[in-house]
Amino acid sequence: MGAHIRPEGWHNWNNPDNEGTAYYAEYQSTGLGYQEGKRVSWSSQLTQADLGQYTYG
Repeated sequence: MGAHIRPEGWHNWNNPDNEGTAYYAEYQSTGLGYQEGKRVSWSSQLTQADLGQYTYG
């Protein structure tokens, strides 16, 4: 991820209800835009085991 990505990674568009109606997740992010431990509390870091639940579209 580029440096233009904010450390928190996600924004709820000023509507906290969005945090409960969308699933914010990422897998193996790297680069200047990824700062471990600084993501919003309502986002998820997927594991290898999690990947079986998803397909590429």
